[in-house]
Amino acid sequence: YPVLYMQDGQQVFDPLTSTWRHDWQVDEWCTQLIGEYRMDEIIVVAVYSTEDRYLEYNPSMAGREYSRFVMEELKPFIDSEYRTQPGRETTAIAGSSMGATIAFYIAWTQSHAFSAAACLSPAFRFRNDEYCLQMVRKASAPMPDLRLYLYCGEGDALEKELMGGMREMEGLLKERGFEEERNLKVSEDPAAAHNEESWAGHTDDWLLFLFGR
Repeated sequence: YPVLYMQDGQQVFDPLTSTWRHDWQVDEWCTQLIGEYRMDEIIVVAVYSTEDRYLEYNPSMAGREYSRFVMEELKPFIDSEYRTQPGRETTAIAGSSMGATIAFYIAWTQSHAFSAAACLSPAFRFRNDEYCLQMVRKASAPMPDLRLYLYCGEGDALEKELMGGMREMEGLLKERGFEEERNLKVSEDPAAAHNEESWAGHTDDWLLFLFGR
């Protein structure tokens, strides 16, 4: 099966383990979309975050070590223990907020292993940190062969703060040859807040972009 790696795994499936008792409803949406023959069957690996989440999901801090963990420990384990299709074309990564930032970083720097990423409310510009924006600004051809889904809301102060960074990333990607609906999709929701309930409202959209038939 194709494999999706998700950050903040406690938020992905179960409202009882998730912050504010709302999850991303990934299991429900996968069941529905697969049952409707709109997407392929996949394995979802929900990687719990730790108390060092901000450091581990920040590429300018411990993010590169977290990337090493995903590439050298987690992915080899999943591919050895489960019936995966381990190639890059069938492997994607996703996350929200700082989890979206590290998902983008891993996909961009490890495009030999990942072909797609969904980045919801990405912290591309946060606390004076612009690591991923700088990375793309400095990138030289050829660009990584990726399909990228970017989303942000504007329903609270944090989402409004993050929106500027996402829009700048959208512009940088388009300058470097990424095209809407071919290998880039950008979604905005003016009413959505920075929380799992809002992100769950877009789960079907990004799942179909990554794995739709």
